[in-house]
Amino acid sequence: MSGDYAMQEKPADWDERYEWPYDRSRRVCMKILGDPNPVVRAFGLDITLPNPEAGDEGPWNNNGDWWKPPLRGLIADTCEVRGDTDWALLLAPAWGRIWFDLEEGVIVYFPVEHIAEAVSLLATLRAHDVPLRFPDGTPRVWVMPVTLVEDTRPEIEARIEAAGFRPDTRRTVWAPPR
Repeated sequence: MSGDYAMQEKPADWDERYEWPYDRSRRVCMKILGDPNPVVRAFGLDITLPNPEAGDEGPWNNNGDWWKPPLRGLIADTCEVRGDTDWALLLAPAWGRIWFDLEEGVIVYFPVEHIAEAVSLLATLRAHDVPLRFPDGTPRVWVMPVTLVEDTRPEIEARIEAAGFRPDTRRTVWAPPR
């Protein structure tokens, strides 16, 4: 797995302004909550990220100097150039973007047509013994449409369910099966 996602070259259509290269009305978000370190290691990155849930809060309102410099050259982009202190682009596979957000953890964005690739990430996590649920049984992984375009939302939700995710009681997010 490590060679599949880690340190891939940026796609030829990569936009340095971080524009989404796909149809925004079809975008899906998969959040992987909890400690990000087993997740990124399963994805082939040999890095250590802060874990806010474990108290690794650091100076939240600084310029990112406390956690980004060690990542330089090891991830797709630390986002330091554009001054973002909370986000870093971990991987940029051709089918989507895998980000780290200091407050939310690992977040994967992809067009709904690439949901199979997102499901394969979950298989990778399972293969590396990264649980998809917290000890109390609540899901550690959430999938949801990002679009506000009502015309595409039903199709996106149907594809999410067809990929094996089940709606949460709030019906705004889907979780992987147990």
